[in-house]
Amino acid sequence: MSEAQASRKLDKYVELRGSIAHRGVAGASVRKQAVDDYYGHVGLLVAKTGGRVNSVIKKPTGSGIL
Repeated sequence: MSEAQASRKLDKYVELRGSIAHRGVAGASVRKQAVDDYYGHVGLLVAKTGGRVNSVIKKPTGSGIL
């Protein structure tokens, strides 16, 4: 998946989450598969970015955050 596709997918899920959290409902019912997909997507993004963030923080401070 390209960076642009990953970003659009995350935006879609953030919008869905916002509609549920702030309006109390989604436009349509949310299926377990969509929730599992969202959770997996966020997990992948965290896995890909966590190590890089840690190395950037460690360079000037000498200590990682993770």
